[in-house]
Amino acid sequence: MGSRAFCALTSAALLLAAITLLPHRAGSQEQSAPSHDILSVLKQAATTDEAPALGKWQARALLEPVDQAIVSAQIDARINRLPLKDGDPFIAGDLLARFDCALHEAELAAAKAERRSAAKTLENSRRLAALNSIGELEVQLAEDALAKAVAMQRSASIIVDRCTIRAPYDGRVVETLVHQHESVKRGQELLSILDDSALEVRIVVPSNWLLWLKPGTPFALAVDETGSVRGGAVSVIGARIDPVSQTIKLRGLLEGPPAGLLAGMSGTATFEAPVPTD
Repeated sequence: MGSRAFCALTSAALLLAAITLLPHRAGSQEQSAPSHDILSVLKQAATTDEAPALGKWQARALLEPVDQAIVSAQIDARINRLPLKDGDPFIAGDLLARFDCALHEAELAAAKAERRSAAKTLENSRRLAALNSIGELEVQLAEDALAKAVAMQRSASIIVDRCTIRAPYDGRVVETLVHQHESVKRGQELLSILDDSALEVRIVVPSNWLLWLKPGTPFALAVDETGSVRGGAVSVIGARIDPVSQTIKLRGLLEGPPAGLLAGMSGTATFEAPVPTD
């Protein structure tokens, strides 16, 4: 294989695709999906010294956060504090919600006292057993009582820990779903949050693009809302082709921090790939 053909194949394999070949036919309002003739172009490049012609392909794209979550209550309680509102930023460890847990805190205090009492009872039982004043059964029962008290304290401590919800990462509040001083049930949704420090590009493309599409293939994203153009590359190719639409999902990452961009923005991803021959 000639060096020019090898370079041509490398260029074709490293470039990303979009949903239509440009330029369009004159007077046509619809975009046409690429055909399997791309394969013939690549084969031709492998046997000749001529590089395949490259065209621009486009697909609609959506910006999504890498991490997002719905924060839910883990206990039945009344909300004491809900400091953040829609759009507010936060950093990892910041308070998102705190519940009125006076009853649970009292139960934890009682569990701690029960554990201390059980530990003293066991200590005394062991001394008496050493003096042959009680039998081994009494010692075993005291040990079991202490183990139960330890478990009860751990259970009460877990509930008290759930009285406070803190941010798992840096990000922003998308939406608050409840209000301060409301009583909520376990599992009830409280806040929608996301990590806005990194955004993914979600793209759906025709499945026959897999003839040349690879992880790492670059693209240019023109964002509708800002008019800016950002470079990016495919990070993950979906695991399954939709058998009805014959499409596959892609995930891509943008170059650099997403300054000025927000989750939910959309745009057009443009890639270069071999032009099908007639």
